[in-house]
Amino acid sequence: AKQEDSADDAEKELKSKMASEQEAVKGHRAKLATKEEDAADKNWSLEGEVGNKEQQNIKDLEANLSDTKESSERAQAELKEQVSEEKGVAHELRAHLSARARSAKEAVAELEASLKKQEQEAS
Repeated sequence: AKQEDSADDAEKELKSKMASEQEAVKGHRAKLATKEEDAADKNWSLEGEVGNKEQQNIKDLEANLSDTKESSERAQAELKEQVSEEKGVAHELRAHLSARARSAKEAVAELEASLKKQEQEAS
């Protein structure tokens, strides 16, 4: 009878230990599930941060592109204005040189006429 009581006690103790270990396993599983949820939340948070950073980078790049485009357009406008001014100066120079060439031709013609007159007078 003592052996049966002892066996019953051992069985009860074993069942008690199994029950407490099952509770411990349940507790560990619950902790693991919580950690997995936390990790998933952190992952979502990180993905959100990465997405926000990517969006900010895109906005920054678009702003830089816009600035570059504006400065390029300003530079083109300045170059067009400069070319226009230089064309005007070139036109003025051509007109001035043309007038000087006419004056020089007239002076040469006058000298030639004067020289012919002198030659005629000399002969």
